[in-house]
Amino acid sequence: MPCNPNKTDYSGGLPEGMSAFALIEDPRTGNHKLHHFGEVLFMAVTATLCGMNGFAQIRQFCELQADWLKRWIRLPHGVPSAQTFSNLFALIDPDQFTRCLSTHIKNLGSLRRIVLSLIKLDASHKDSVPKKRLRALLDTNFRQHILSLA
Repeated sequence: MPCNPNKTDYSGGLPEGMSAFALIEDPRTGNHKLHHFGEVLFMAVTATLCGMNGFAQIRQFCELQADWLKRWIRLPHGVPSAQTFSNLFALIDPDQFTRCLSTHIKNLGSLRRIVLSLIKLDASHKDSVPKKRLRALLDTNFRQHILSLA
């Protein structure tokens, strides 16, 4: 019996903020797909940006962060196995993935510059936040936002 008897389309699934990866088409064929392509990419990119190396570590990270991941993706069949990550990335053109990842990271940097340029500090106002404190808060919030977009 195939793993996908209802013929669910698992080729999509990129969460918001991952548009740079839309150029990569799902290379998988057949009816044995259990995980949305975009969700697998999201998990791998997020885990890698958090310092994970290798598919076993990516899977372990995703298992530990499953509740957080479910805020952004559905995970209808849970976290994929390390072998599933490996199989999928063996099919993806590494140069295309690298270009998409580079664009994604540049987009995150652009977002930070835009936010910084929008902040106007009125140094003469008695209730204004000191510039160093505001930058520290922004950097903390930006790191959290990067994780939510990664």
